[in-house]
Amino acid sequence: MSKVWFIYGSPQGIGHELVEYALGQGDKVITNLHSTSLQKLGAMVVNLNVNSDEANVKEAIDAAYGFYNRIDVVVNNTGYVSYGALEEVPASDLETQFQANVFAPARVNRCVLPYLRKQKSGLILNVSSRSAYEFTPCLSYYSASKAALSQLSVCLDNEISHFGLRSIAIEPGMVRKSASCRNLDGVQDLLHNHDPTITDYAPLVEKSRTDFTSWEGKEIGDPAKLVYQIFNLAHGIELFKDRRLPSRLVLGSDCISAVHTEVSMMTQMLSEWGAVIRSTDQKDWTPPPFTQ
Repeated sequence: MSKVWFIYGSPQGIGHELVEYALGQGDKVITNLHSTSLQKLGAMVVNLNVNSDEANVKEAIDAAYGFYNRIDVVVNNTGYVSYGALEEVPASDLETQFQANVFAPARVNRCVLPYLRKQKSGLILNVSSRSAYEFTPCLSYYSASKAALSQLSVCLDNEISHFGLRSIAIEPGMVRKSASCRNLDGVQDLLHNHDPTITDYAPLVEKSRTDFTSWEGKEIGDPAKLVYQIFNLAHGIELFKDRRLPSRLVLGSDCISAVHTEVSMMTQMLSEWGAVIRSTDQKDWTPPPFTQ
């Protein structure tokens, strides 16, 4: 059965390829990506960007729903990357970072949920990143925003699953560039244009620049395969057939070590610091009964 997609993206991400692929498979797509080639393929376009306020987002979602009187899959794939040591990067960059990576998807989700609840069906895919699990120097704002998006997505999943809806955080690893898809972590342009403003951080910034640059063109992720699996996930076919989706799904084998590292770090902390962790408990505390 064909589906109706609302794909909210940026020209630098996988949104363009996902629109193309979904249309090619016979699905219908509404997007904010203004592209003559996509419109020729049948994409419907609404005016929306990461700086759109709540009223404008609602207007765009209302228009999107009006095209087919249904939205089955929502993809939030907006993205922005701020690069540099936290102390030297302006606070305004933090606001820009969260505006694109957290606030914009949250507004779309809020405005589309009334329609999904009315349908009693719908899937929201919030495209996060492997960086949600990592603590990479010079990407603190970006990693924080992606971690926030993943947490938001999982909390939302717990709020709406009893309506028959799902919210899934898709967390890809590094993806190689294609004609319409730049590296999902999007740092390459910033690397070559960023000069540290605090000399103490210059060696760290230069090392990070060297590390990132060394990966350019060698990323393990294939953008076409990523799009293919997102499509299959939405349709519940092939690897996703008859399986309940996890609230967070990493895609790309380079994510495995990142997740293992964070899990190992937290497990070690619980093991080594258990006495300290429990030292702040009330002595007479008993857990309250759970209510269904």
